[in-house]
Amino acid sequence: MVERYDKAPVTAATEEEKPKVGHCPLCKKSTTFAFRPFCSKKCKMVDLYKWVSGHYVIPGDPEDMLQKEEEEARDAWKQDLEDDDL
Repeated sequence: MVERYDKAPVTAATEEEKPKVGHCPLCKKSTTFAFRPFCSKKCKMVDLYKWVSGHYVIPGDPEDMLQKEEEEARDAWKQDLEDDDL
Protein backbone atom coordinates (compact mmCIF):
# COMPACT_ATOMS: atom_id res chain seq x y z
CA MET A 1 0.00 0.00 0.00
CA VAL A 2 1.33 3.43 -0.95
CA GLU A 3 1.18 6.15 1.70
CA ARG A 4 -0.07 9.52 0.57
CA TYR A 5 1.65 12.57 1.96
CA ASP A 6 -0.30 15.15 0.00
CA LYS A 7 -3.33 14.98 2.33
CA ALA A 8 -3.53 15.64 6.05
CA PRO A 9 -4.55 12.71 8.22
CA VAL A 10 -8.26 12.40 8.80
CA THR A 11 -7.89 12.78 12.58
CA ALA A 12 -5.83 15.98 12.42
CA ALA A 13 -7.91 19.13 12.24
CA THR A 14 -6.60 22.40 10.91
CA GLU A 15 -6.77 25.53 13.03
CA GLU A 16 -9.92 26.71 11.27
CA GLU A 17 -11.71 23.38 11.87
CA LYS A 18 -11.02 23.26 15.61
CA PRO A 19 -13.89 24.67 17.65
CA LYS A 20 -13.53 27.89 19.56
CA VAL A 21 -13.89 27.28 23.25
CA GLY A 22 -14.79 29.83 25.90
CA HIS A 23 -13.58 33.37 26.32
CA CYS A 24 -10.14 34.81 26.99
CA PRO A 25 -9.75 35.66 30.71
CA LEU A 26 -7.98 38.92 29.83
CA CYS A 27 -9.85 40.48 26.91
CA LYS A 28 -13.01 38.29 26.78
CA LYS A 29 -12.62 37.48 23.06
CA SER A 30 -13.35 33.96 21.87
CA THR A 31 -10.43 31.61 22.44
CA THR A 32 -8.70 29.53 19.82
CA PHE A 33 -7.33 26.03 20.22
CA ALA A 34 -3.71 27.11 19.70
CA PHE A 35 -3.67 29.57 22.62
CA ARG A 36 -6.34 28.12 24.89
CA PRO A 37 -7.43 29.46 27.39
CA PHE A 38 -6.33 32.71 25.75
CA CYS A 39 -7.33 34.22 22.41
CA SER A 40 -3.84 35.06 21.17
CA LYS A 41 -0.14 34.88 21.91
CA LYS A 42 -0.29 38.48 23.12
CA CYS A 43 -2.82 37.68 25.86
CA LYS A 44 -0.85 34.55 26.76
CA MET A 45 2.33 36.58 27.19
CA VAL A 46 0.57 39.35 29.15
CA ASP A 47 -0.71 36.73 31.59
CA LEU A 48 2.76 35.21 31.93
CA TYR A 49 4.21 38.66 32.63
CA LYS A 50 1.61 39.22 35.36
CA TRP A 51 2.58 35.97 37.07
CA VAL A 52 6.32 36.62 36.79
CA SER A 53 6.12 40.23 37.95
CA GLY A 54 4.02 39.39 41.00
CA HIS A 55 0.69 40.90 39.95
CA TYR A 56 -0.93 37.55 40.70
CA VAL A 57 -0.24 36.28 44.20
CA ILE A 58 -1.57 33.52 46.36
CA PRO A 59 -3.02 35.10 49.51
CA GLY A 60 -1.34 34.42 52.82
CA ASP A 61 1.67 35.44 54.84
CA PRO A 62 4.84 33.91 53.37
CA GLU A 63 6.49 33.74 56.81
CA ASP A 64 3.59 31.75 58.25
CA MET A 65 3.67 29.37 55.31
CA LEU A 66 7.43 28.89 55.66
CA GLN A 67 7.12 28.14 59.38
CA LYS A 68 4.28 25.69 58.74
CA GLU A 69 6.27 23.89 56.02
CA GLU A 70 9.32 23.67 58.31
CA GLU A 71 7.21 22.23 61.14
CA GLU A 72 5.61 19.68 58.80
CA ALA A 73 9.03 18.65 57.47
CA ARG A 74 10.41 18.35 61.01
CA ASP A 75 7.42 16.25 62.11
CA ALA A 76 7.74 13.99 59.06
CA TRP A 77 11.47 13.57 59.73
CA LYS A 78 10.80 12.65 63.37
CA GLN A 79 8.12 10.19 62.31
CA ASP A 80 10.54 8.57 59.85
CA LEU A 81 13.15 8.21 62.63
CA GLU A 82 10.57 6.61 64.92
CA ASP A 83 9.47 4.22 62.17
CA ASP A 84 13.10 3.22 61.52
CA ASP A 85 13.65 2.47 65.24
CA LEU A 86 10.77 0.01 65.31
